[in-house]
Formats: sequence, C-alpha cells, structure tokens
Amino acid sequence: MEESLSYIEKNGVQLYGVVVTGPVKELLELQEDAWISHIRIGEVRLWNWRD
Repeated sequence: MEESLSYIEKNGVQLYGVVVTGPVKELLELQEDAWISHIRIGEVRLWNWRD
C-alpha cells in the first residue's frame, strides 16, 4: 500500500474517462463542475422503479 501511495504522490493520477449511470437531468448538472470537460449521454431507458 505504501509503495502504491508513494507512486501516486510522485507521478499523480490522470483520469481519461468514467462511466456513470443515473437520471439524465442529474448527470447533466455535472457539466457545471470545473473538473468535467465533456459529457456524452449514451443509451437512455425508462426504468420501472416499482419492480
């Protein structure tokens, strides 16, 4: 663990992409965050939350 943390502290971490699921309206609100550079909404389905 210490070796991994040392590597990250020395070299940093770069994120190239992430997949997030959730309500489209809430996901689009992420565009307002400075650390978000691009959002692409893919497949959109209606969910039946009662089942």
